[in-house]
Amino acid sequence: MIIRRTREATPTVLGARWTHATDLLAREAQLLGERRLTAFQRRRAVRRIQSLERVARRAMYDYRAALERELSASLSSSPPGGREHLVH
Repeated sequence: MIIRRTREATPTVLGARWTHATDLLAREAQLLGERRLTAFQRRRAVRRIQSLERVARRAMYDYRAALERELSASLSSSPPGGREHLVH
């Protein structure tokens, strides 16, 4: 599986990458349960699932990091006290 690294590391892009990775993982796990495989094929399928798990974990980590960066950027740009003064 080839994953393209994008320069645009927005939460939206990274969230889509995480969703895609988990969809692939779920599909592969479902197919593993439905197929009649030889011992060799089963070991290969298990390794493929383990690889997809690593990809999904990394995608989730990148997505969470992007969300935290976005949150900290929005908090640092807000006025002191975290809220705008309300006029009564």
